[in-house]
Amino acid sequence: PGWCTIYEGLLTYDHAGRPKLVDAYALPEGADEAVGLCDGLAAVDMAAFGTWVQHKAVRERAFAEQKALVKEAVSFRVLDAKATEESDRKRILAHVATTMHGEHVLEATVHAWFGAARRDQLIAQGNLDALEPMLRDLRASSVRKVNSVVDPPAAGACSDEHRLEAARRFARALPASCEELRVHGLPESAIPDLCTHLWLHANTRVLDIVDMDLTAVAPSPRGKDVLVPLKSLADALVDETVTGAAPRMPRASWENLLLRPPVPPKRPGEKLRMLSLIRCRLNAYSAPSLLKVLAAAPHLDSLSLSWNPLGPAGFRVIAPALHDARNLAMLSLIGNGLGKEGTNVLAPVLAARAATMTELYLSDNGLGEEGARELGWAFGRLRKLEGVWLGDNALQDAGATHLAEHLASDNKPSIRRLKCVDIFEGNDLTSGGEDALRALLGREPLERAAAKRAAATNDLDLQYVC
Repeated sequence: PGWCTIYEGLLTYDHAGRPKLVDAYALPEGADEAVGLCDGLAAVDMAAFGTWVQHKAVRERAFAEQKALVKEAVSFRVLDAKATEESDRKRILAHVATTMHGEHVLEATVHAWFGAARRDQLIAQGNLDALEPMLRDLRASSVRKVNSVVDPPAAGACSDEHRLEAARRFARALPASCEELRVHGLPESAIPDLCTHLWLHANTRVLDIVDMDLTAVAPSPRGKDVLVPLKSLADALVDETVTGAAPRMPRASWENLLLRPPVPPKRPGEKLRMLSLIRCRLNAYSAPSLLKVLAAAPHLDSLSLSWNPLGPAGFRVIAPALHDARNLAMLSLIGNGLGKEGTNVLAPVLAARAATMTELYLSDNGLGEEGARELGWAFGRLRKLEGVWLGDNALQDAGATHLAEHLASDNKPSIRRLKCVDIFEGNDLTSGGEDALRALLGREPLERAAAKRAAATNDLDLQYVC
C-alpha cells in the first residue's frame, strides 16, 4: 500500500475500565486493507507499522501524560473493510470494546472520522442541508483531534453567505473532547465560535490556524460592534473569569458540610503546547494582540509564525514572550521579513532558549551576511539543536561560514547532534564556500543526503509534518 490517511484518536475504555486510544488508518482504494485500527501510541505503531513510529511520536508529543496508555495497548486490523460501507463500520465498532461510551457515541465518532473530507467539501460549497447530519455526528462524537482543510470554492459555486454560515456551524459543532484543532482556509466568520469553544472547554493542546486573515475587521455575532479575530483569540486564551463558585449557605451548616472551593480561573492558554498561525497576515500593527496570545500560552514547546509579514518592528514586540517561553523547543519564523535589523532582537531570544531549542526555521528572512554575523554568538549556545533551516537568506560565503563555525564550535558536545542543516540553497554560495561548509559541518550537501534518505525509505514513510 502507498499513502494513507490517519484519523486520531478516540479515547475510550475496555471492558475492564482501562483507558486506551484508538487510531484509524484509511488506505487508498484498491489496497489489500482499506481500514486499519491501532490502539495506543508509538510502541504499538512500531510493532504494527514499523516506520510510522517516529511520526506518531512527534504527533503525540503535546500529550505526554497519555504515554502510559501504551502499556496495555493491543494492535489489530480489520481486513478488506471499506470506510464508506455501513456494514464495515459495524465491524470496526466491534473491535472497539467500551464500557464508558454508548454505541451511538462510537458510531458518531467513526462517522466523524471518515466523513471529514466530505464535510470540508460541503463547508466550501456552503451546502447547509447536506452538512447538518455530518455536524450532528461531529457534535456527538468523542474525537480528540479535528483537522479541517477547506479549499476556496470555484467562482459562482456558492453564495458567500451560505459558506460563512457553514463555517460558523462547523465551529459550533466541535466536541468537548477535541484537544487538537487544525483549521486550514476556514472563513474568518468562524473565529468567534472557535474562541467560544477554546474558552468553554479549556482543554486544547494543539491549535493550528492556516490561511485565515486574523487581522480582518468583521461584525460581531450581535451585529453591533466589530471584532478583530486575533484580539478575540487572545481574549479567549487569557480569560480569567471565575465560574462555579460555591453557593452561599447558612453559617450553621458550615460545620457539617465540606464546602467546595471556588473553581480557579480557566486560562485556556495554559493547556496549549503547540501553536501555529501560518499565513494569517500578522504584521507589526497586530503584534500587540499576538503578544497577548503568546503570553497567555506560557508552556508552548512548539510555535510557528511562518509567512506572516511581522518585520523587525513586529518581532521586537513579541520577543519578550518568546524570551520567557521556557519549554520552547521548535520555533518557525519562515518568511517573517526579519532582515538584519531583526537579528538584533532574535539573537538574545535564541540565547535565552538555548537549553530547550531543538528545531529552528529561519528561511527566507533576508538575513544577509551582517545578520548572520549578529546571530553567530547565539548559535554557539544552542547545545541541543538538532535541525536548523537557513535557506534563501543571501548569507554568502562569509555569513554562512560564520554561522557554521559557531554551530561546530568546540564548546558543543558534538556536531553530530545536528540531523539537518539547510544552508546550501538560496544563499549565493560559491563552490569553494560549499566545500568549506561541508568540512565544518562534517556532512554532504542537503539535497544529496535527502536523495539517499529517499532511496532508503519505503512507501510507508509518510514524512508527516506537524
